[in-house]
Amino acid sequence: MSEFDDIRHRLADLAGAHAGFRDQNGSWVETSLEARLRVLDGFGLKSQTEAEARESLIGLEKLRNGLIPALIVSVPGQSPRIAIKTSAGEAGFRLTDESGAVRDGRVPVSDGLVLLPPLNMGYFALELSAGDDTGSATIISAPPRCYLPDVLSRGARLWGTVAQVYGLTSARSMGIGEYTDVAEAATGTGTLGGDFLGLSPLHALFAADRSKYSPYSPSSRLFLETLHLDITAISGFSGSKAAELMDSAEYRAKLAVLRSAPLVDHEGVWALKRPLLDALFADFLMDGTDADFEAFRKEGGEPLKLHAAFEALSEHFRGENRNWTGEWPDAFRSPKSEVVSWFCDEKADLVTFHAWLQYLADKQLNEAANAARESGMAIGLYRDLAVGGDRSGSEVWAAPELFSPTLSVGAPPDPLGPQGQNWGLPPMDPFALERHGLKAFRALVTANMRHAGAIRIDHAFQLRRLFLIPEGGHGPDGAYVDFPFEGLLAVLRLESHRSKCIVIAEDLGTAPEGFSDAIMHAGLLSYRVMYFERGEHGRFKKPAEYPRDAMSVFTTHDLPTLRGWWHGGDIDLRENLAVFDPERAGHERTARREDVRKFCQALNEEGLLDTAEPPPEPPLDAAIRFIARAPSALTAIQFEDAAGEIDQANLPGVETGHPNWRRRIFTNVQELTGHSSRLAGWAKLLSGEGRRRPGPA
Repeated sequence: MSEFDDIRHRLADLAGAHAGFRDQNGSWVETSLEARLRVLDGFGLKSQTEAEARESLIGLEKLRNGLIPALIVSVPGQSPRIAIKTSAGEAGFRLTDESGAVRDGRVPVSDGLVLLPPLNMGYFALELSAGDDTGSATIISAPPRCYLPDVLSRGARLWGTVAQVYGLTSARSMGIGEYTDVAEAATGTGTLGGDFLGLSPLHALFAADRSKYSPYSPSSRLFLETLHLDITAISGFSGSKAAELMDSAEYRAKLAVLRSAPLVDHEGVWALKRPLLDALFADFLMDGTDADFEAFRKEGGEPLKLHAAFEALSEHFRGENRNWTGEWPDAFRSPKSEVVSWFCDEKADLVTFHAWLQYLADKQLNEAANAARESGMAIGLYRDLAVGGDRSGSEVWAAPELFSPTLSVGAPPDPLGPQGQNWGLPPMDPFALERHGLKAFRALVTANMRHAGAIRIDHAFQLRRLFLIPEGGHGPDGAYVDFPFEGLLAVLRLESHRSKCIVIAEDLGTAPEGFSDAIMHAGLLSYRVMYFERGEHGRFKKPAEYPRDAMSVFTTHDLPTLRGWWHGGDIDLRENLAVFDPERAGHERTARREDVRKFCQALNEEGLLDTAEPPPEPPLDAAIRFIARAPSALTAIQFEDAAGEIDQANLPGVETGHPNWRRRIFTNVQELTGHSSRLAGWAKLLSGEGRRRPGPA
């Protein structure tokens, strides 16, 4: 091996770019050195020449092989044990906590370790010197396990519902689910004995471009989607010009069309809501200073200011037919430029308008969270954190140094995506995260735990590794790259206690070895989907075989509903869209019939079905009782299943031909959660299987 090749191999290994991975069948899939290095190039680690490779390696060694690690995890009340590379006999330290308080001291070096004084829970900046060397680090002092409410710690098994927020309907909503519908869904679920309502991501989308509506490809995960605002619930609506406009015959006619449409028309809904919001905002400005709004802006700080500026800029340039940030004039592509500051001054009211929308969304979400708690829920709302944001969105624009401009998150080929998947989302830079003490991840977590009793981490493998694809590439062109797993886990543990928020990790797909055991050991709940919980020869696992530290579910937004799975509706869809050719579709149908038979056999063995032979229609009550028996701490029922839907919310890997993220549930929220509803019957079955909140301890 030449010296150049040796340097490149060392660079790839030190950076954590994997030489291969095991697929879902356990087979080893090799990743070429060239593919690994192309991915690292996306993080600025150049290696096309020997000089570039050497410079990249030297820089990475400073981060990874310095005097002390850049990230240190400890437990509150215990002395942090820090590995140190020195021959000196003692070291001096300076610790700065989050309030700015400083503690100095000196400690002995013994067997390559130093022990600092015990720390409280929190984040600490450490500066350490030994001999002529200095090093700095972030210490994350976090409890060993994530927060769990007392009711779960005492062994209770709870249930709840899961909703695609945009798909909720009510008599007052305007063709899309609104925050007041969330409140009503939570109240209905809680009244039936459910303890949580899971929500599709509420991340901010693109107010200036409503053709981009995937909740998993948002503009920013730090802020909320304002299309879900209930206009009639905004203070000052009654008797306003907005109320007059909404009551006009022309407006009512347009609204009727949106309400009766079979799919959500995101652009149409915004076209009706925006004039009402403009009118209410004009009244708001005339009323003068609002102390609560000003306090919200102050708390939001620079991130809120930049998001509002991005929204205002997007609106301005959309008017010039510049539809994404790559088409903006160069000077506006940096949030720190003087021309952006000038724009914010010139368009101060427009920037304030978008900050005001965030204030309203936060307020209405808080009211929904209060409604959940008032209904008796032990957990309340649970929110979903997407794996990334759109590269032309607010989150990336506001902090481009944290993201790779040329890489996309995806997945290698697997049963859900036989060609692999490229999600088009730029990954956070793991090396930048490490250098900056995971501050960006900390901000994401705290933003999404706001008003929530639980948070679901989408594609939770992102905590340990991501499959990354270079610009212009496809699934097979990618490589896995490590992320600072222990540090990211520690952030989740710490913030879950601060926010009293359960953490659920969606650990489905091609998993790193030992991942599910590691997260459950840290107190995260593993996400267990019945379709995938199999034993030898494809048999369905018995309920008793599910883990305690888990949420057990039938299905997810990316999978068929229970009825759809039973009847093979997802296979029909893929054949109709030419994802499957007729031969492949035939094989899939044969396999599905066998799966249905095995599921009925599992139900029969549990005494929930008189025969192992599949009936014409899915035995939904038996299936509910089956999943209810699992020892898993939580189980969730999709509103789509309660409504008897066949079609799923999203068909992964299909961009056209299927209405992803647009399906509405035409059974309104009140009927779905009413006392004579299917969900009410299931609530009794769940309770009968011991899945209910206990009385006071």
